[in-house]
Amino acid sequence: MPAKTPTESPADDKAADEAASVGAESATEKTSAGQSWWPAIRTGVAVWATSYLAWAVVTLFTQFGRPPGKPVGVVDLIRASWWQYDAKIFTRIAQDGYATNPVDPAFFPLYPMLVRAADLVLPLGPKFTPVFVAGAAMLVMYVLLYRLAEVEFGRFVAIRASWALAAWPVAFFLGIGYNESLFIALMIGAIYAMRRGHWWVAGMIGGLASATRSVGLVMAVAFAYEYLRQHGFKWRWNVLAIALVPSGLAAYMGYLWWRLGDPLIFMSAQAPWGRELSAPWTGFVKVIKVLGSQSLAENSTLHNLFDLITVLAMIVLLTLCFVGPWKMRRDQWVMPLLGVALLLFTISFPAGAHRNQALMSAPRFALEIFPAFLLLGHLKQLPVQVYAVVALMLQGVMLAHMSGGGWVG
Repeated sequence: MPAKTPTESPADDKAADEAASVGAESATEKTSAGQSWWPAIRTGVAVWATSYLAWAVVTLFTQFGRPPGKPVGVVDLIRASWWQYDAKIFTRIAQDGYATNPVDPAFFPLYPMLVRAADLVLPLGPKFTPVFVAGAAMLVMYVLLYRLAEVEFGRFVAIRASWALAAWPVAFFLGIGYNESLFIALMIGAIYAMRRGHWWVAGMIGGLASATRSVGLVMAVAFAYEYLRQHGFKWRWNVLAIALVPSGLAAYMGYLWWRLGDPLIFMSAQAPWGRELSAPWTGFVKVIKVLGSQSLAENSTLHNLFDLITVLAMIVLLTLCFVGPWKMRRDQWVMPLLGVALLLFTISFPAGAHRNQALMSAPRFALEIFPAFLLLGHLKQLPVQVYAVVALMLQGVMLAHMSGGGWVG
């Protein structure tokens, strides 16, 4: 009997993951990914539950040393601590629509619509319903992230990528009443559908993404690239599904025209932040100038440093998706290309001159660049350990600061 070749012997999952390049996976992992969603569900629930437990503990610890006040229950304390900034705006929109505050149209409608729907059937109250909706979206997001990573890269990368996202310094924005988790879940779902050639499903999910955040329009870039790649750069009739991607934005503009008389009011509503289209390097120049004129004692200095480091880290991680030992296969480039489009969109709309944080909210927007966390899932041992320790320490500090009413992003 002839000796078996290496390709004939089954590889151990861990050994295959350690030895294979990015994008390679064992036959066992492929079969598992094709047959069952249970690994994705188990890991998603574990990351979701651990995140909420950690956030609750940190939030309660922030009360130590504060002057005693009116007795408040644990749930009410956590709910009040997390109901901050954008979460309040989304709640106001869910309750009163877009006619009560001039800044509200800057916040797209799908998330507050879901909050309104949940509030009609669940007795949770206005401060907790946004958290419930965000938490449900976060659970779906982690399940989809694991599933996509498992199918594309193998289960060990999927596990590490899931925990890497959960460790990000401002990952609590995924579950405390913001729309980040909903938007990320929709993006991952659309990419998953594209990779399987389900173009109408991908288009519909992309339309929901563009109804959640304006940056959802970049899903059209990912759709066009992946469609052409799979069809040998030839058009077929189902390419029309790409028209569904901007449908969410179009529907919102139609509503604004009918309700407020201006379909573009969502752009002018950005005036308090002064965001306008600029060259991608504009924000960097502004931040560097501010850092050069401020001392570390000033509050905005640390924010600017964190914003700048975040953007630079995203650039490095996305670059490593294309070159280096962890680069993705060419047929997987739709994911890092989407990441590049998301990053370019973010840095091309810096805050205005009246703000001294041109890259404000960059750490929160970085959560949406999920391909960077897929890359982190490929790193081994020391880099991952260093990232986890530093990121989790920062997450605790950031959450404690926000729970006390401080601005984070």
